[in-house]
Amino acid sequence: MKVYQVDLELKSPTLITYYSLTSNLSNSVDVINGGTIRGALLNKARSEGIEVDKEVREPKIRFHPAYPRSGDLQTFPAHPFMYKCKVCKRITDLSSLLARYNWNVEEALRDKFKCEEGHMYTLNSIGGSLIYYSEDRTIREFKHKYVSVASVAKAPSTGASERGLLYNYVCIAPGSIFSSIAVDPEDGERMNSLSLGAKPFSLYIGRGGSRGLGHAEVKVTEITHSFIEKRTKKLEHAEKRENILWLARSGVFGISGTDIIPEPSLFHGKVIKYWSTGTVFASGFSLLNGWPKARMPCINRGSLFLTKTIGYDGVEDYLEAELMGCGQFSTIGLNIMEVLDA
Repeated sequence: MKVYQVDLELKSPTLITYYSLTSNLSNSVDVINGGTIRGALLNKARSEGIEVDKEVREPKIRFHPAYPRSGDLQTFPAHPFMYKCKVCKRITDLSSLLARYNWNVEEALRDKFKCEEGHMYTLNSIGGSLIYYSEDRTIREFKHKYVSVASVAKAPSTGASERGLLYNYVCIAPGSIFSSIAVDPEDGERMNSLSLGAKPFSLYIGRGGSRGLGHAEVKVTEITHSFIEKRTKKLEHAEKRENILWLARSGVFGISGTDIIPEPSLFHGKVIKYWSTGTVFASGFSLLNGWPKARMPCINRGSLFLTKTIGYDGVEDYLEAELMGCGQFSTIGLNIMEVLDA
């Protein structure tokens, strides 16, 4: 198994997996889904005459979602028990408090009606938002810089613009930097077949490439040894615990009956409790024929899952679950999890 860091610097306004506010106004999401990175890299390789059918038909590489950076500091999703004071804006992580109460939320939060500065009844959950730790270990909320882009479409019948063909896009601004990891379980064979090289290269990602959107400079660096060594040290606490807390770094797909809930098989054991930051829909286009894929309802990033440790024998098992994702849909960027120390 080999692990790669994928850094993307946006060189033009970028519209990623947009959702439409109206028929003429679209807004970019703030994280690049792993499936989007996968599709962009495989399409680049295919356009250069590189054979990618093996990876398309039998996917093995896991592309994790790319989160933005604030300078050199990496952002990550806030979980439901991160609260921000409406007055002083201070963010507090209450997961350790809940762990002491055995995750009895009502009992743990019964008297938690003021922030650490003493402002009463001002706490608001920011679950699902992007946050990062500053150099002094203070939790801060991250906000993208956006730009508005207008585009005029032509009517196929006349070749001229017509009423209703003016489109507006709210895009992530150029200069934004994202970081992700890619995991090749075949010791780099699949990644090497894409001929990405060690030097930065240009890549078009997201929507609107024909309109000049989505131009990024990408650099792929192997970090197997340093990454595994760092995560192994952080996962040592997991071996001694009866229950494990997982943070969703991507959408989580698991349906039981008519309910969108995490299937126990995703975690090799029983899901005791989970706390969601909401529901999102994952969709995309087939690399085989370009047809749209079915929209899949997912539990949103930042959600927490408390599970039994059944099926995990040690640090290596937890590390493999983090790197390879949980379940078959990890090959399209879903079910990417991280073990939390709480």
